[in-house]
Amino acid sequence: MKAVLYEDFRDKIELDTPLTSNADIMKLRTELGIPQYVAAEDYLMRRLVVTVWAARNVNLICEQLSGDAKKRVPRSPVDVAFFGGAAFRLLCKGSNQSGAFHRALNDLDIITAKERATDLINLMSVLGQVFGTEYFHFVTTADRLFNNAMRPKRYRIHAVNGLHDGIPAAGEMDIFCDRIAMCHTVDVGKELKNAPTNLYTIGLEKLLLTKLQFIKKIPKEVIDPSNEYRIIGDFDGKNVLVGMEDKDFRDVASVFHDYDLGEDDGEIRINELYDILKKDLNMCKTVHLNLLGILKNTHRLNLPREHASIIEDKIRKLIKELPEAREGFLGAFKKQWWATVEG
Repeated sequence: MKAVLYEDFRDKIELDTPLTSNADIMKLRTELGIPQYVAAEDYLMRRLVVTVWAARNVNLICEQLSGDAKKRVPRSPVDVAFFGGAAFRLLCKGSNQSGAFHRALNDLDIITAKERATDLINLMSVLGQVFGTEYFHFVTTADRLFNNAMRPKRYRIHAVNGLHDGIPAAGEMDIFCDRIAMCHTVDVGKELKNAPTNLYTIGLEKLLLTKLQFIKKIPKEVIDPSNEYRIIGDFDGKNVLVGMEDKDFRDVASVFHDYDLGEDDGEIRINELYDILKKDLNMCKTVHLNLLGILKNTHRLNLPREHASIIEDKIRKLIKELPEAREGFLGAFKKQWWATVEG
């Protein structure tokens, strides 16, 4: 039986059901050194494991293919790293367990070098042939238009994202190149080259910044009461500033719960954050506001008081170590200091 995986006025993609998989996830994750606390039974985390393993073992992928598919496989390993919710799952035990820090994953966010982005897309496009249709990836006409417009900064591909009532569902996968440009820009070129040492993520400090950089202004009269907890400041008397969503708040809190501040590997390196934010005081201002927002909302985690205090104490200490932002934090802000991100 075939199921329609994706359809618009230009493309219709179908897959035979039930989906197939011959990926030995436990074996692959062991080879990659992914800790046992990572919940690999999650569909998207299985996709992550397969993607990382394939990117590091292109020669073995090539051996299992023939014809045009084999020609598409790059001839050398592709450096990849993840950010977003899946990256927090890799680094934080609490994000994998039911409780305050666990939340559903909606997609995978991946980064590679701009000169290897096409190689990565070509590699992902053959994963379904090697590992089974659970790992089927495809490029739509809309994706090609997007990629042509955004290259070499960002690309997009589609993949099976999971099952809904037994029917496979597709989702978009964004591929960023060298840096993550949103409200502020986070350069991750160094972390990309060292991804295995950070469990195939961009590292604790850059992960925190990708979450703490979010800011948006919204007219006061349209703010939804359910989002009032996100307000992190006043803007020009007519608008309010909103910060992270609940999912991002939980991701950030999990890092402060699981890791100490310090300067060694396996710690949140204060000097690393200081050096980055000293060079970008606009981002420093946004990060500061979002950290203050977390302090006001730790009750949302429903943690025992002693655990919430651990998070709060680390955040207060970090705030004291941050560079001074370009404007004071008293009164209403009047001039936008961040890039507007649509959506």
